Amino acid sequence: MVIAVVGIGIVGRTLVEHFTHLGYEVLFIERNSSLTLPEAAGKADVVFVVTSPIGEVNELLKLAAENMRPGTLLVHGTSVEAPHGKRTGREQILEKGVTLAHLHFHFRPESPLRETLRGQHITLKIEGEKSEHWEQWLKSRLVPYQPFIHELEDDEHDCTTTVSQVLHMALAYFSSRVWQQTAGNELERGITIAGPPGRFLARSVIRTAGGAKVAAEILEGHPQTLDVLTVIRQAVRDLGDRVRTGDIEGIEAELSIARTLIPPDMLKALETRTLQLIRLEADLQRHNVVLNFPAEENHVGLLAKVLAEFDRRGIDKTTTIAQTNPDGSCTFVIGVREHTPAVDETVVAIESWRKE
Repeated sequence: MVIAVVGIGIVGRTLVEHFTHLGYEVLFIERNSSLTLPEAAGKADVVFVVTSPIGEVNELLKLAAENMRPGTLLVHGTSVEAPHGKRTGREQILEKGVTLAHLHFHFRPESPLRETLRGQHITLKIEGEKSEHWEQWLKSRLVPYQPFIHELEDDEHDCTTTVSQVLHMALAYFSSRVWQQTAGNELERGITIAGPPGRFLARSVIRTAGGAKVAAEILEGHPQTLDVLTVIRQAVRDLGDRVRTGDIEGIEAELSIARTLIPPDMLKALETRTLQLIRLEADLQRHNVVLNFPAEENHVGLLAKVLAEFDRRGIDKTTTIAQTNPDGSCTFVIGVREHTPAVDETVVAIESWRKE
């Protein structure tokens, strides 16, 4: 089976590595590659279009479909299913006997993909004569790595990402404007002493700004962006009026509505996890030890062996994080109530048996 990947950005490179690892012949097409999209599409059984800018995707999907064989799979893999509300020419694609899918990784993927899928969310919509066959194939290449796959219907993706992407990206844009009007020391101090809501927002802004090009394309191309901005403009006017008139009750009532919109079970789960994250961060802002182990040392029993060194010296721990990294290495972050000489002795002891 031959797989073609159009667009070798972050997602494209990750897909090339993933399917090459799985044993497929992978063709990749970018602006300066010698292989053209029509040539690759004619050879491929599966074509992934994950190119940038998002606004060009529709035309590339049509061009790929014109050169694909009946029974093959065309995957639209960008963050917006219908940029600017324009359809992908799905009727013409399906008439050619090509199965069409929209597959969106709702995180910034890292390579190798198989090491970063666990617990991540993927949305999938697939249609065409061989949709059942290709759906099974796609899932079989992803499910073993334990993501959450959500099957969506027409137009559902872009409606859902109004909340999951457009809103937080717009808030990052507005926050950037406020940050620019804040003196350097005051901004740093404000982020440092912020309570959990402020720190969560700062992280969202920083994360969004780290992928500013993609965020900008999503905001520019998403069919719901202008609708969201209309709601925000009205909310800004309402808030301004309430601040000027001292309408505390009105502000309180508007804020409180948000909680009533979340199903009770989901609200409880979100609050529980939020409290855990707040406590985790509070613990780790104090004294902690960070230990990194390469892949060849990452084995069952390693964490227990490390913690035993702390216990042997009577060191009171707070929070412990053990995380496997995409390259197979692992990182332990161990919070301690006090950084005593015994903590330094423990680190030395761990380093000594690592060298044995």
